[in-house]
Amino acid sequence: MLTAEGCAGRLARVRRMMQVRGWDALVSVQPGTVNSIERVLVPNGHPVILWIEPEAAPLLVTDSSSEPVQAEREPFAYSEAFWTPIPIDGGQ
Repeated sequence: MLTAEGCAGRLARVRRMMQVRGWDALVSVQPGTVNSIERVLVPNGHPVILWIEPEAAPLLVTDSSSEPVQAEREPFAYSEAFWTPIPIDGGQ
């Protein structure tokens, strides 16, 4: 199980890497990366965005019910007007 201390250490390493590379922000959409930094499990195929800046609290946008360790959480809201699932085979 991931600990809050381990997540904080991973976030600190990401921020050091950002500083070395001169990055103002980093965005991760990989569920495994988000889980290792924020201890949030995201089901396959569900949206997740983790925005990290050098000093502010990270921002996590997801429909997962897991509580993040450090990030401010913003729920991902689906809109039927803009979300129409399409089968992989194109519905054919």
